[in-house]
Amino acid sequence: MEHTITTTYELPFDRDMRIVLLSDLHQRDPEPAIMLTKELRPDIICVAGDTFERYDRHLHPLYKTPAAIILMVLSKTLDYLTNYPREHPPVNNAYALLEGLSTIAPVFLSLGNHESYLKEEDLDIINKYHITLLDNTYVRYDDIVIGGLSTHINKKFIKKFKKQSGIKILLCHHPEYYDQYHLEDIDLILSGHTHGGQIRFFKHGFFASGQGVFPKYSKGLYHNHMIVSAGLANTVSFPRLNNPCEVVLIDLKKVKK
Repeated sequence: MEHTITTTYELPFDRDMRIVLLSDLHQRDPEPAIMLTKELRPDIICVAGDTFERYDRHLHPLYKTPAAIILMVLSKTLDYLTNYPREHPPVNNAYALLEGLSTIAPVFLSLGNHESYLKEEDLDIINKYHITLLDNTYVRYDDIVIGGLSTHINKKFIKKFKKQSGIKILLCHHPEYYDQYHLEDIDLILSGHTHGGQIRFFKHGFFASGQGVFPKYSKGLYHNHMIVSAGLANTVSFPRLNNPCEVVLIDLKKVKK
């Protein structure tokens, strides 16, 4: 089992709110994330992609870059040499995460690159536990607009979301989309995907899919309003070095005028 820590950020904002950010469970053991989230007592929980394993690796463009292909070959070789399990963990782990979180606070779920599709039984579970699925859509929650930007980009959604009045929080699995789709005018962006760069040197990640070697965004707070989670799982045999899995706590504090 991967060691899981809590990482805390405190940000000035237009209102007080406590948010837990989770990402990249990949159908692994959900219990550490559920336990830590319960202890943190958040107002809302944001799950920023790759909870499920619902995709075809061979068809996805993220796996066709030279760096990604080289890393995948090395990873698969190491998987074979170490007899690392090559089958996806059971989907019941993802279901258990959603069930556990639903007893703590309202849950908002966006999709990542490992979720090209969802099965009917996945949607049934999401509905059963009253999870708000955000797939290039948004909802209003009190005075906040919460949106989910999925791997399969919908530029019309981005444009419409930006025009909404009020505080805007965007679940965006891919932090590299920040620059690609000009997300700088959104109040708070919550991301994952990078797994912290897998290996970290002096607070910098080594590799992230979609960004390559020494990614610009791997883990932490960027531009004072985008937080990238290192995620909840390891999905390859090569260990996460200097890079524990994490539950992210974001304490938003209203600025006194």
